[in-house]
Amino acid sequence: MPQAAYGAAYAWAAAAGYGTTAATVIGAAAYVGTAVVLTYAAQEILAPSANKTAGGISSVTSQGVSNAQGVIGGAAASTTIRQSAAPRRLIYGTVKTGGVLVYGKKTPNEYDLHLASYLGEGPIEGIEPEIYLGDRNSGESQYSGLVDAEVFTGAAGQTYSTSLAAVSEGEWTSAMVGNGIAWVHTTYTFDKDNWDIGPVMPAFIVKGRLLYDPRSGITPATSTSNAALVILDFIRSPYGYGFKDSAIDFESFATAANICAQVIDSVDPENTVAGIPYKVRRYGINGVFDVDVGPYKTVQAMLACCGGVLVRSGGKWRLYVGAYRAPTGPQLTGEYLRDAPSYRAFPARQQRYNIARGTYREPRQDWQDTSIHDQILSAAIVAEDGEIVQSVDLPAVTISAQAQRLARLYMNLARSAVPMVLRCNYAALQWAPYDVVDVSIPEVGADGSFLITKMDYIDPSEGGGLDLTLVPHLASDYAWDHTTQEKIVETVEAPNMDFPIPGITGLSQLVGTAFYNGSDQVDRTVTFLWDDLLPSWAILAYYEVQVKEGAGEWTTYQAAEPRWVISASPDLTYEFRVRPVGLNDKYGAWVSSSVSVYRDTSTAGSASGISVTSGAGHTIAWTNPSDDNFSRMRLLTVSGAGLGSPNVIATLPGRPGTPQSVTTAYPAGTHYALQSETVDGAAGTIVYAGEGTTDTSALLAEQLDPINTTLTDLEDRVVTLESA
Repeated sequence: MPQAAYGAAYAWAAAAGYGTTAATVIGAAAYVGTAVVLTYAAQEILAPSANKTAGGISSVTSQGVSNAQGVIGGAAASTTIRQSAAPRRLIYGTVKTGGVLVYGKKTPNEYDLHLASYLGEGPIEGIEPEIYLGDRNSGESQYSGLVDAEVFTGAAGQTYSTSLAAVSEGEWTSAMVGNGIAWVHTTYTFDKDNWDIGPVMPAFIVKGRLLYDPRSGITPATSTSNAALVILDFIRSPYGYGFKDSAIDFESFATAANICAQVIDSVDPENTVAGIPYKVRRYGINGVFDVDVGPYKTVQAMLACCGGVLVRSGGKWRLYVGAYRAPTGPQLTGEYLRDAPSYRAFPARQQRYNIARGTYREPRQDWQDTSIHDQILSAAIVAEDGEIVQSVDLPAVTISAQAQRLARLYMNLARSAVPMVLRCNYAALQWAPYDVVDVSIPEVGADGSFLITKMDYIDPSEGGGLDLTLVPHLASDYAWDHTTQEKIVETVEAPNMDFPIPGITGLSQLVGTAFYNGSDQVDRTVTFLWDDLLPSWAILAYYEVQVKEGAGEWTTYQAAEPRWVISASPDLTYEFRVRPVGLNDKYGAWVSSSVSVYRDTSTAGSASGISVTSGAGHTIAWTNPSDDNFSRMRLLTVSGAGLGSPNVIATLPGRPGTPQSVTTAYPAGTHYALQSETVDGAAGTIVYAGEGTTDTSALLAEQLDPINTTLTDLEDRVVTLESA
């Protein structure tokens, strides 16, 4: 080709939008770590926010991309959250998610609670009737009439919530429409048995955004999880790339949508298509996407759900999803080469992984991240002398069969991705990036279908031409045998907590006495007893106990065992009731009882074994009477054995039948007596104890102690002086 023709072809390629270095490629391969590389031109077109190009496109390169980037998971995916500044969200397919709480209001009577929660950008189809409350849902009988939801889909013509405005005391106004916003007004009605620790933040099964379908040219009123249509919606959205329709090859998206919608066989009867079991769509996206992470990461996460690649060539964006394509155009032979090709004979070891695993989000396990069943190449493990494991996370895939197929696909593609660079003349301009070509160059062992992953245009000053990077494109890489390669995921169900709650039986009460908190002080008590529900009712959490003294208010307690003891005052009636509480926060029926406590006027016996010992003071010792109602002993001074002029000088708590003593500092000649007292204050007979005298020897010893101490100190000083 003449030099002028080289220059013309080069200029045409640039003008056509191919770029002078390479076509733009965004691929799931970069997302999952396979061999396709984001080219320099792609990095320029999809630049970070500091390098925005025309149209406001902003994103990042493929370096360091996490598999879960852009997909909301964790707490935000399972319950409504409170967040002062939350990013906008896009919900696609059908997925369980909470919202972002934007407003809350208790009614003046504090009987109802109203919440307004942002779901995402609309319009969406709606939500399913049941509202999730932790691991329970509003469809269960215990929540009947207690939870309700009013959904606003973000459709054109949306109006404000009159019901929320009516209870908001002017805070929620008619201007608060939420144009283009999907949100939910949730109402809780107070019920102590279900909201004893407050209402549980809601989550919803959301049927996501309504998507334009280029196959029909319309936007249906029902949502879809078709991966190609999801990606098309996102790149056209102002929250994605905002591509103009003139920059999109809609035919490629229609073809990709048909592939994603293919119905394939499954071993899992829970997989159904149009009500037919053992069937599943090929690729789908069901997830909540945070737009703040940037469109590039979001598109990569989406492409990972369909083995896809988004290519810009000829000035338009095209989508190819994970499926074998037949070669197009003539056979690429040595006649197209301007120089010797370069190639790698074998894939790098890190590409030759033989076990693929990862995670996806499983509805049958409460929408939690769930392990993908390992996809194993047993022969490769033997050939490569051990296991080489690679993982891929697919948080926007919610069907096990799809996740398993994708994991195997990425493993096959990685093992096959041995790049070859063909240095071609300008005749290769008839192909475009990501075309599949039939290559026959026996000299380098290249024979069969190859995928063009990169096209570099060589400046005429350097000889001109195109450098094509190709990898093998094998039908076997896309093959899937559900009978041997798909495993059924286990269904994990929350335990059924709705079985009947047993009632309390055998409630009785016993009026008696007990020592106060382990001390020697005896109080009047009432002990309530009932039959234990353990172990027959294994989910018993505790017994709820309420006690009311006289005309007072109910006081609530929790009992861990079938027994409750109260300190009681005489001449009062005590109301008592008890009910079981399960680990599922369900309450049984109250069982009640009452008991009147009367003052006992009978007295206790007298002290025995009484003695009075004189020393530095007077020590009076005795043994308490053994009567159960004995509570304390009074110590008195009297005029003599005749017990005249009794005067109580101390009241000493004690236990029945136990020895006790006390020492006084009263003068010699003091006469002492003892008198028992019951728990109800009934005083027994006064018993003479004896006279406290002066113990001369003890008194003398007490007076000599200081003198002896002084003499000892003097002797120590003399010894010290002599030593000196």
